[in-house]
Amino acid sequence: MADISFIVVDLKYSKDRGVKICEIQPGSFSRFSGSDVLEGKSTIENQYCSLVGKYQYSGYFIHPLHKEMKKALIQHGWSSIHSIEEMLPYLKLDRRGDPDNLFDYEACLFSVNPQYILQKDPSSFPQILFLDRAILPYSQNKYIMNSLCDQVEMMKKLRPVWKVYRKGASDELIQRIHSDIPGDIVVVKPIQSTMGRGVIIVEKKDLQETLNYVFFSPKELLLQDLERSYSQYAIDTSNSFIVEEFILSDPLYLGKDSLPYDCTMRVMAALVYQKKEANLIYLSSYWYSPHKPMDPSYTLIQSHKAKGTYFHEVSADILEEVKRQLFPACLEAYRYMLDE
Repeated sequence: MADISFIVVDLKYSKDRGVKICEIQPGSFSRFSGSDVLEGKSTIENQYCSLVGKYQYSGYFIHPLHKEMKKALIQHGWSSIHSIEEMLPYLKLDRRGDPDNLFDYEACLFSVNPQYILQKDPSSFPQILFLDRAILPYSQNKYIMNSLCDQVEMMKKLRPVWKVYRKGASDELIQRIHSDIPGDIVVVKPIQSTMGRGVIIVEKKDLQETLNYVFFSPKELLLQDLERSYSQYAIDTSNSFIVEEFILSDPLYLGKDSLPYDCTMRVMAALVYQKKEANLIYLSSYWYSPHKPMDPSYTLIQSHKAKGTYFHEVSADILEEVKRQLFPACLEAYRYMLDE
């Protein structure tokens, strides 16, 4: 079946190590503050709507959505609904086009909830193109997404070393993490979260103390912690967590004092499957920075977890190299998702 999946890839880049992918997620989950600053408000959302609009569908969306995405969809004539069933009176139920042809669908549905795909058989609604059908089933769980990347050799090469562990802070667990994950610093991630919530960057020598704090502190104490990297674990229900290798980008010198920042690059693209051919359509990219520059006076989270204090354009030479490494891997992963 034909497909359009809107993706965002957050990555680190250095000339020595190349691309290292931090996260892959549907663009529908994301805000594009950097694009708003560098290119104009709602630029990415409008680009996406224009891309889908060339197939001349009636567009429908289901809440919740980020404000700017909702605004763009409405401006492009899309309608808000609460369920697929609300669409049916407006469709030709006997329509039977070619499911491999994007032009043969009558309407499209945009939702951040994968249950509309997992619980509804798309073939039962041949008139409706379920947007993000390929990526949404992988999007709610970092373990599932990471495992997908491991199945695709090109993608695996672009990922940091990672492992999943049962929650705990025993000496044995800490020793295993020290052995499994290279480097003196690691990145701890919850299995289920978005927008960087629960992502902790910590030196290995402090790992046991940190895991004790987030896994075994009273919920009330964690909820009072102003650092969302820690307070997220008060509501995290998974019994496992992920530890990844810590990766640096080449520093960018930003701000009025031109201080060095370890920035993350955000790349936005649409994956399109049409008549058994997969393509990637590049939309935009930008760097976004942590709250603080790289300096020992700040915590690792402050200096390395991207928040968007500054935004910066990606230079043409670096962007071309990122595209060369990233895009073939994304297409290979996309084909795998479609096959699954």
